[in-house]
Amino acid sequence: MLEQHEGYYDYMLRRTKEENAKVQIKMDEGINLDTSGNELYRREIITLTNKVEVLKDDMKNLTQDFYKLLNRVKELSEENNFLKESLENK
Repeated sequence: MLEQHEGYYDYMLRRTKEENAKVQIKMDEGINLDTSGNELYRREIITLTNKVEVLKDDMKNLTQDFYKLLNRVKELSEENNFLKESLENK
């Protein structure tokens, strides 16, 4: 049987839910460790900073893939035009 791959948006939704669960655990730990709430905010800032870095890396990879695909479309278009011309010349 063919194995179905998880779609990008489904993957990102699942990953976000997992990260939110981790944040919730950290928040609970922060409340238990520090009654002033400063530790809670510090951990939340660290978590959000890490998420931003992951998203930046994802955007970088997506942009690279996008430009690779544009180049591939250009190559295929040129090849298609070459084949059409060769058929017309016969």
